[in-house]
Amino acid sequence: MRVRLANGREMVAESYWHEGDEVRLVVGRGVVGLSRRQVRAINGKPIVETIETRSGGVNVAAEVGGGLFGSGRSVTLPAAMATKDECFDRAVDHLADGELDQAIAAYQEALEIDPVFIDAIQGIALAYADKEMFDEAIVWGKKFAELAPEETLAHTSLSMFYQRKGMIAEAEAEGAKARMLDWKRQLAEEAEQKDDDES
Repeated sequence: MRVRLANGREMVAESYWHEGDEVRLVVGRGVVGLSRRQVRAINGKPIVETIETRSGGVNVAAEVGGGLFGSGRSVTLPAAMATKDECFDRAVDHLADGELDQAIAAYQEALEIDPVFIDAIQGIALAYADKEMFDEAIVWGKKFAELAPEETLAHTSLSMFYQRKGMIAEAEAEGAKARMLDWKRQLAEEAEQKDDDES
């Protein structure tokens, strides 16, 4: 949608809502806040109502001329204000409560904000493994290992997923990578300790 500002400039937004006297615009992966006086029209039509916020999401109940997005419908944008860390924390809470599907959904929200958010990628892989959906766990486990090839845990997790699926050769290969990385880490720590002792 095209947003015309009071200064005559235009910008493109994916969606919007009101928060008090502020208009929040979803632009790309971020949210921009402007005062209502700064926004003249959306898609050539003036804002005629406000949008109420509510816990757990943003209830878009306003209309712009003939209706929001041209339909007058209400939509909920629960992730519009959430940061990737907030989504991640919500996923962890769901995991603690044994709510695996909700945890996966929250991890996915975090990844929509940051597609290479390692903690969320690891979390979603483990959640799928807990659901015994090992094909999905392996897909996410591979992504984790690709993004963090020097991370022992990435290869250990992937080895576990392969093992639980009965793919023993693949499990052993990933386990060997994990052991090699752990051995390199130990050697580096010993060398660092030796340098400290000599200085």
